[in-house]
Amino acid sequence: MVKIITANTQYSRMTFQKCNKINLGRKHSEITRKRMSESLKGRVSPNKGKKLGPHTEQWKRNMSTIMNGRTTYVMTPEIKQKISESLKGRYTGENNPNYGEKSPQWVGDDIKYVGLHQYIRRHKPKPADGNCEICHEESWYDAACVTGIYNRDFKNWMFMCHKCHVRFDGTSGRKPGSYFKRDPKTGRFMK
Repeated sequence: MVKIITANTQYSRMTFQKCNKINLGRKHSEITRKRMSESLKGRVSPNKGKKLGPHTEQWKRNMSTIMNGRTTYVMTPEIKQKISESLKGRYTGENNPNYGEKSPQWVGDDIKYVGLHQYIRRHKPKPADGNCEICHEESWYDAACVTGIYNRDFKNWMFMCHKCHVRFDGTSGRKPGSYFKRDPKTGRFMK
């Protein structure tokens, strides 16, 4: 932080800027303006005689319209459509050269708890009706490991509503797995 010292008082840069804002809108007296004018007489602008850039007349016209608050280039829906079509399928999903196991960040079976749940949520096929795979009533939002084997195998996972997930894991005070039993015919869980 830059410190500015004036009359035995130290101001931080922010305080100095606040003090400057206090004076916004105030006008200098006639005497002060005359003194300022006299002090600047004879001073030469550092850019005097220099060409400021290789700007064409077209560029100058464009800049003048921008400065007047108008944009010079509006992207039409046709142009947006062309750009969209040219970018479709580019570096998304399996078209990405670093997708999945080819990624330098792929850790295989050493994946951690949160990363594994994110992987399952992203890659396991979702239920067709969008509901819990146990109660079929509420929409799912938990990826639950049903076998206790935490790996990328989709057979070990189900999508459950939070209520069923808590009951299934036994965190509601019951013994794990005692709330739901599997139907021997269908293999589905039942209450």
